[in-house]
Amino acid sequence: MNFRRDSVPRVSIGMPVYNRPQELRRALTAIVEQTYPHLEIIVSDNASPGDDVEKVVHEFMSRDGRIQYYRQAENYGAEHNFQFVLDKATGDYFMWASDDDWREPGFVEELSALLTAHPESPMAFCNFIAVLETGEPVRHYYPDFYSKMKQFTRNPALVRRLLFFLQSGRGGKANLFYGLFRRQLLDGFSFDWFIRKSGRFGMDMLFVFWILGKGPLALSDKCLYRCTVGNKKFYQDGTGTSWNMRAVLKKSAEYSNYAFRYLLVADRGERLFLGMLLPIKVVLLAGGMIRRRLEKRPF
Repeated sequence: MNFRRDSVPRVSIGMPVYNRPQELRRALTAIVEQTYPHLEIIVSDNASPGDDVEKVVHEFMSRDGRIQYYRQAENYGAEHNFQFVLDKATGDYFMWASDDDWREPGFVEELSALLTAHPESPMAFCNFIAVLETGEPVRHYYPDFYSKMKQFTRNPALVRRLLFFLQSGRGGKANLFYGLFRRQLLDGFSFDWFIRKSGRFGMDMLFVFWILGKGPLALSDKCLYRCTVGNKKFYQDGTGTSWNMRAVLKKSAEYSNYAFRYLLVADRGERLFLGMLLPIKVVLLAGGMIRRRLEKRPF
């Protein structure tokens, strides 16, 4: 089916990609098959070697006029690519779409309807499951995601953000980064500025912490998203089964620094409360790291 790109798209989907043509093919298929038609799809290729990525995108562009393709002259880093697709977006709502995750056809329609129904919410997301690259479910990952995220759908901003701060990343809260946002709230947002405040480690969770200060999460109980685990992810660094003391100390310092950076992102009035909870957060992070090593999971 041929699509005409709308002059004022309702939902902008930014896809920052690099050198994974087969995963991109699967992800683009899921995007163009969304039941919500009013999309602009922005693909930014972060200077992938060769032309395999470009060929995949042009194949889809020949059938779907909603897709825009940009190839960066050189690789400036992932955050530059995420910023680029955001800056190109013109829709009322915006989302980033990774090339290694799976989205059901009703994903955008459901989340768009949530934001329309909940004008107080800055973002929307849905229930999801973790899968391998083959699509096989991994039951021990994020088993209680929906119930954990429900607490971010209400409460005053301070309570909501304190709960988010204390919740373990193993609950799946980083995946909220791939929800649907009101684009006007991101106008002028700069990843360069944000990284200077928050650092790169845990940046996705710190971003969600920031956005939850603008309103409660709108959450659907429908399972419309599948997060791929078992492939190389930034959050897997240092979570192997070896008890190398140097690696443990390095990771502990990284986690402590990550916890402290919540204070830098928080509003001034929240910092006292976060500071009081900071020792608890550091202990929880350290305990989670030790538990994962004891479990000796391959991923």
